[in-house]
Amino acid sequence: MPMWEELAAFLPQGLKPGIQLRSALAASFAANLELAKAGRVCLRQDELFGLLFVRARSDPAEPRAGSGGYSLITPGRGVWSR
Repeated sequence: MPMWEELAAFLPQGLKPGIQLRSALAASFAANLELAKAGRVCLRQDELFGLLFVRARSDPAEPRAGSGGYSLITPGRGVWSR
């Protein structure tokens, strides 16, 4: 996963619209936050309430929050860390 991919692209095929789709998206988002916290992926959102993008963290020198934190990369605003 070297390139940025939309988070929704990793959802299983054939999900029914409504609660099933929202539940799968929420679970995927929570899992990706944990992966970001562990330093395994980067998350990006280009605009407020916009689509979320994810990619594998391939370079340990990339900006990263301290231990137990995570980073969200926002173009034009730099890296937001917790």
